[in-house]
Amino acid sequence: MTYRKVFLLFVCFLMVGCNLPQNLTAPQAWIDAPLDGSTLPLAPYDIVFHAFAQGNPAAVELTINGQQVSLDPISFDQPLVTVHYQWSPMQPGSYIITARAQDQKGVWSSAHTHTVSIGSASPTSTTTLTLTPTPSLTLTPTPTSTATFTLTATPTAAELVFMNATQPKKVHRGSCLPNQLTFEVTTKPTDVINGMLVFTRLQDTNSSNNSGWDTGMALNPQGNGVFRRSINTSLLNGVGQFKSAQLSYQFVAMAVDNTILGRSQVYSDVLVTQCGLRVIPVPVASTPTPTPTYEIVK
Repeated sequence: MTYRKVFLLFVCFLMVGCNLPQNLTAPQAWIDAPLDGSTLPLAPYDIVFHAFAQGNPAAVELTINGQQVSLDPISFDQPLVTVHYQWSPMQPGSYIITARAQDQKGVWSSAHTHTVSIGSASPTSTTTLTLTPTPSLTLTPTPTSTATFTLTATPTAAELVFMNATQPKKVHRGSCLPNQLTFEVTTKPTDVINGMLVFTRLQDTNSSNNSGWDTGMALNPQGNGVFRRSINTSLLNGVGQFKSAQLSYQFVAMAVDNTILGRSQVYSDVLVTQCGLRVIPVPVASTPTPTPTYEIVK
């Protein structure tokens, strides 16, 4: 069986499994996250969608409430591509997210649309109801008693708590140490989460260039809501593109049915530098926009 046949067979299986259109002659686009009809907290969210076209897509488009957003540069070197967009909704409300793909002939796919609701940024974790029942029969002339019931709500995505313990905050790419990075997060409540993913992106400290978000990496459960994974920095997506880069990362909690329960904030507290390169910070008072300089460490 040729490589092309194997690939098309894989795409067919993927589309059938996701209950998506199976017309492989026309360009297609479909949104993976967020789910249609879902309710999200007022926080950054990673929109993920796929685009397919014969040969490879020529372009993709993402709009939110009719406004086209600017996507990171995408390499269209295969028929099926994954696109990520870090979305930060400005206020609660209803939002319409639409994705499209264009093939090499200039033909656009039909629009694939999801509608989501953005809720409050500070949800409460429990719901308390105070009920005052009226007695149906009074045997003595004593005052009517009042009973109080407390109902604990089922945990939702907005109620998850993420405690980040990723270390170290400065790592190297290459043989010099430290060149190992340990992603670690503790979540509460602990009984609703089945798995944890971490998504990463490198941002060049000397320019606006970045690696784009990767496709995610699973962390290993340690018990009591702790998830951890240690990797060599050479495995970070796009790490060879920059001499010095700030690492952004976000944790995504998964339920038993592989739906997304919630997402942490986007952290940007890890510096990744080329082995043998040391960043010398410039005092803040010396310039309104300090620019780091470098020296070679022998």
